[in-house]
Amino acid sequence: MAIKITGKPAFIEKTKKTLAHDASTFIDVNIIEHASETIDIYVNEQTVEYYQSISKQLFDFSTTLIGKSHRGQVSISANDVVLIEAFGNSVETVVDKKVIVLEKKLYELEEELSKDGFIRIGKSTLINSNKIDSVASAYNGKLLLYVENDQKVYVNRSYSKSFKEMLKKKRGV
Repeated sequence: MAIKITGKPAFIEKTKKTLAHDASTFIDVNIIEHASETIDIYVNEQTVEYYQSISKQLFDFSTTLIGKSHRGQVSISANDVVLIEAFGNSVETVVDKKVIVLEKKLYELEEELSKDGFIRIGKSTLINSNKIDSVASAYNGKLLLYVENDQKVYVNRSYSKSFKEMLKKKRGV
């Protein structure tokens, strides 16, 4: 089976690295590069399903986060994260009902994930703005966010202004 991928050089490099890293022991892959920013990938029929799972990684352009769960080290896509909270020296998120302790500090994650739509809504909280269903006014100048899974999260008063500005930019107003 042959798959042709066309893209910019950075995407082609990501494809080759992902295949070299994730597929080296599981599937037989032959990559042929062309000058026209395309590559042909040949996969044998027995390993098509495994290649399909790898291709999901290729087309997920969000940041990958590294952390630890009860089963050891894990990597997760920023697109799967709704909320990141700091508790003392620990920075945690919940993905698929599993608590994951992230390796970076909250301020480092805030800077790194801003391009993925994350914004600080409290001294110890970041939220993925792409996961917000609705926004309502709350008491004392706070905002109430309804996010995926019917979860309610408050934007602290001191962060309300920057949050509203982000919403305006996102809407193109």
